[in-house]
Amino acid sequence: MRPLVLFSVAAGMAAALVFAVPAAASMEVEHRLEIELVPARRLLIGRDELTVHTDGRERLLFFLSERAVDLQVEVRGRPRDVSFRASFLEVPLEAGERGEPVAIRIAWAARFDDPVPLAPVNTDNPGFGVSASITEAGAFLLPGSGWYPDLIEARDRFPRIRVQAPPGILAVTSGRSLGHREEGGFSISSWSAGPAPRGLALAAGRWLVREKPVGETVAAVYFTADHLDLAPAYLEAVAAYLELYTELFGPYPFEKFAVVENFFPTGYGFPSFTLLGGAILRLPFILERSLAHEIAHCWWGNGVLVDYERGNWSEGLTTYVSDYLLQARRSEEAAREARLQSLRNYATLVPPEKDFPLARFTHRSDPVSRAVGYDKAMMVFHMLRRRLGEEAFWGALRDLYAARRFEVTGWDHLRRAFETRSGEDLSEFFDQWVNRRGAPEIELQGVLRTRAGEGDWVVTGRLVQGSPPFAAPFEIALETAQGASRERLELRGREAAFAVRLAAEPRQVTVDPDAHTLRRLSPQEIPPTVNSLRGGGSGAVVFCGPAHFADLAATLAEALGLRDWRQAAACPGDPAAWPEQSVIFLGPPADPRWLARAPAAAGLAGRPAAAAEPEGEIVFAVFAHPAADHRAVAVFSDPASPWARRAAALIPHYGRYSRIVFRDGRVRERETWEAGTSKGVYRWMSSASGRSDS
Repeated sequence: MRPLVLFSVAAGMAAALVFAVPAAASMEVEHRLEIELVPARRLLIGRDELTVHTDGRERLLFFLSERAVDLQVEVRGRPRDVSFRASFLEVPLEAGERGEPVAIRIAWAARFDDPVPLAPVNTDNPGFGVSASITEAGAFLLPGSGWYPDLIEARDRFPRIRVQAPPGILAVTSGRSLGHREEGGFSISSWSAGPAPRGLALAAGRWLVREKPVGETVAAVYFTADHLDLAPAYLEAVAAYLELYTELFGPYPFEKFAVVENFFPTGYGFPSFTLLGGAILRLPFILERSLAHEIAHCWWGNGVLVDYERGNWSEGLTTYVSDYLLQARRSEEAAREARLQSLRNYATLVPPEKDFPLARFTHRSDPVSRAVGYDKAMMVFHMLRRRLGEEAFWGALRDLYAARRFEVTGWDHLRRAFETRSGEDLSEFFDQWVNRRGAPEIELQGVLRTRAGEGDWVVTGRLVQGSPPFAAPFEIALETAQGASRERLELRGREAAFAVRLAAEPRQVTVDPDAHTLRRLSPQEIPPTVNSLRGGGSGAVVFCGPAHFADLAATLAEALGLRDWRQAAACPGDPAAWPEQSVIFLGPPADPRWLARAPAAAGLAGRPAAAAEPEGEIVFAVFAHPAADHRAVAVFSDPASPWARRAAALIPHYGRYSRIVFRDGRVRERETWEAGTSKGVYRWMSSASGRSDS
């Protein structure tokens, strides 16, 4: 492995630290790892017996944590003087050792004590800065953290991994379990792992194990006793998703898939296992969507590897074949809502000045990167599927998986796979959607209806976009008294004209009614939601409320990921005084003018500022700023509630909603306001009574 470029790779809900790997490593190495975990001292004691199939180089370079001490290195059974600086261990080779298999033994100890967030407020960067931590509650060691010696520019195999820990603590890593046992007053976990081009992660905890065979694969859960009742449901879900993706893409590439409970609230995807915080295991969406996302990564990201230097395509593809595909299997309406939500996320969370091409996306670190790398990329794959058809799209993914398994793969490899299956030249498509930033912003102009003989009508108009233009297909729906018809319009330049003949009087024209095309929605199409507070671009968010609510303001600002915010004890009565700020009221506003655009369903209009919520209830409502369409106003109804901080921490998880109701610290109700009229919609307000438009 080549630890020269460090990335944080988002895998569904979380991130793992990994290194870029050369496409053709020149050496092979086998590791026989002996690891002892000493939680009371936050210590790892390690020994690695390696067989390195060397090439002609004079020295070997390993990556090993700079925390390593008591370092001892032997080559062919004899001590060897080495250099160890800034996490790089340099082992010189003698002339007779070059180009030959060489036995190397490395012993070390290291204290891993990264602070672990037990109750994090913000999860935009799901790594929390933790790369390696050993505690009494468990161990968490990411690939790339240097917990074992990792040979640069080599392909690694791990025929034996033996982990010794205090009684009752089991260890999990990639590969095949060789069993867990108690021996000599210790717990022993043994594993064997094949190629690990992204390195190994290691986790440990006080778990109980349940397994279920799925063909030649083992589905497993490693849960604490508190969550063991969830094991049957998780095993069934793992089995179902493994079968689904095997049918779609080809054979599962690993010996097992394990769901492993982490001791702090994360969600990581690694080759053959996912590491989920115990606090989220009972959330319904984990089983329904997130688990599928992590399993799909075993094909895309951990099976077919990502060339991060040229852009991470795996998050968009994995989102499409898990989160989106599962909604599409429920109903077409659920699929449409998923597409529309992705477009809303992109438009709301990615101000134009912060947008960037998919070719530059490497990992999720904030709302902007997530919306680009997940939502926008998902829509690109959806458009590609609609363009090529089912057989070519899914066939190309099967071809890609068969040809590129465990190979570093970039967007160009994907393009060639889709071109080969479809017979189409897709260079323009990929250049536009992958290498360019942005998306088209569209508007209907000059729409007219004209009588064209007995009973017939002709609707004409233009679909216009900004500069520079995109080439994109759009569906146009024309509604009449007798039903609706659909037409396809190719928009390639600044505008495209259309003329459609109808057998009945037209009532409405709608562009992209089912949200099939990636575009930047107009503000009117996006209802104010929690996400509106996070993606406002430049301009501060102001918290209005007494100084003694400063801690609550800070918690909510951190949870929302706000970098530019302040608190004001008093706000102006006239909203026009603050047209460039979104405003969050800690308690209902004293001046009702701030509520001028709050929907009746928010329950805020006519409400006295001092009104109290029912005991234990907090309402958080977001609505349009009375003086600025591009800003939002929110009300946190009861900042004095003992549940206020918990509610504030949860609010960003419901970013798509306009109103959230908490009772006793739990979400009980949530809703999203209706969106306004799109610039891509033209509606005739009355019947023409047989007359054409003038």
